[in-house]
Order: sequence, then C-alpha cells, then structure tokens
Amino acid sequence: HGRLGGCAFEMLVGESCTLECDPGYSSNQLTLLCRFDARQAPLPAMRTLSLSTNPACIPDPCTVSEPANGQMGTCGSVLQHGESCAMTCDDGYSLTGDQPSCFAGSLTSTPACEGHACEGVHAIPRPTNGAMGSCRWDGYLEHGQSCNVICQDGYSLSGEQPSCLGGVLTFSVVCTPQNCSEVVDL
Repeated sequence: HGRLGGCAFEMLVGESCTLECDPGYSSNQLTLLCRFDARQAPLPAMRTLSLSTNPACIPDPCTVSEPANGQMGTCGSVLQHGESCAMTCDDGYSLTGDQPSCFAGSLTSTPACEGHACEGVHAIPRPTNGAMGSCRWDGYLEHGQSCNVICQDGYSLSGEQPSCLGGVLTFSVVCTPQNCSEVVDL
C-alpha cells in the first residue's frame, strides 16, 4: 500500500529519500538512507540502504461522530481499520443506512436517524367546530412539518398549530364561540 515516491533507483552515499503511502495509509518510518558500510577484510566495503525500522504502510483509523437525534451506541470516537460498531437513535427516530465500518481511514457507511411521522393515534385530530385547513384530511403529518387548521365561522382560533417532530405531535388549537358583540356591525 505504498510506493517509492521520490526515491531514485540509484542513490549516492549519504542521500535519503521518502517513501509514500497510498491514501488512507500511513507509517512512522518512510525514510531510506544510503550509507557506506565498512566490512572486515577480506570482504570489500559496500553501499547499503538502511532503515531504522521495517517500513510498512498501515491502514488509518476512522473518526466517528454521533448522529443527529442519536447515540454512539457501541461506537467510540475512533474506529480502527476493519472494525464496525452499532449506533442507536433517540425515541421517535429510526436508523437509516448501514452501521459504520472503517476501511483505510474512511467510513464505508454513515447512518442517519430519521424522525417518525405523526400518524394513526399520533395524527392531527379534527378540531371541534373547525376543519383541517392546510392539513391532510387523515391527520398525517411528516416529521419536521407543520400545517394550519381553521375554525368554522363564528368561532375564534387560539393555541398552537400542529407540528410533528420525531413522531410527537404538538397541537393545542381550540375553536371557541365568538361573543355576539365580536360579530359584524350592522
């Protein structure tokens, strides 16, 4: 997972060069040094390439971040090459995508936590003396969305319009009868 980089095929005594690792790999020893080794007679002196250690390009680890609306689960902040872990999502959210695994400094997958919609028993109820307005007829509301209900003629709207976040509906609209003095002057 590396190459000679800027190293010449032939080097002079005292010259050095740096080996290069492929992207996603690194090493602590990538310098070659050409030196002159004196040998005892009757062997002749010779030039050798020397390293303080055997160079190796080893895979880099990966940095892992907590997903929005989720937890690290079994993941630490660093994942070693070839390792996987399992993240979790907060209540009202589901994991999409594969769990993270590390290959040569890159995560092969980064899951996300997507919010649940408000539907079924968590759907928007039709307000008493009101109508669904811009909201769907069945009360279904996507995660992160909002809409507006309306009151019938002769009723005043008060409270908070519906919004959905992580499967939790926020909604407090009430349609109350208007006083006769608040109606139209003749």
